[in-house]
Amino acid sequence: MLEKNKVFMDFLNREIEPLGVKASLTGISEIIDSNNEYLTDNLMEGLIYELLAIALLMGLLFRNWRITLVSIIPNVFPLLFIGACMGWFGVHLNLSSAIIFNIAFGITVDATIHFVSTFRREVIKHNKPIRIALADTIDEVGLSMIYTML
Repeated sequence: MLEKNKVFMDFLNREIEPLGVKASLTGISEIIDSNNEYLTDNLMEGLIYELLAIALLMGLLFRNWRITLVSIIPNVFPLLFIGACMGWFGVHLNLSSAIIFNIAFGITVDATIHFVSTFRREVIKHNKPIRIALADTIDEVGLSMIYTML
């Protein structure tokens, strides 16, 4: 309905407005479209706040800005990639895709925190070299991360 309403409003603005008549859309479809646009905008704005809050919490958890940065980038990249693909193919951001973006970001951040925490424990607590700690971390949490991602 959004596309039809846009075409209709263009027609009204072109044909009716010069006569001095103002027109606006009303009705249930206009309310639903306005509501969906409002919710989509708020979900995407919330995603930005979520990203900042998670970066702050990771910074407090890991106490290292480099680990925090390295942890956040892999979580944001897939969202940017999918957003770019949606823009390239002309897919409009709607309520369902905004919800999926938020859920996907939550899942990836959960997996990242789990992975980085386990890796740090292996390096710091067990005093393992980085290569061995990384291999042990993948052995310990890799399969569960794959199941969660799937």
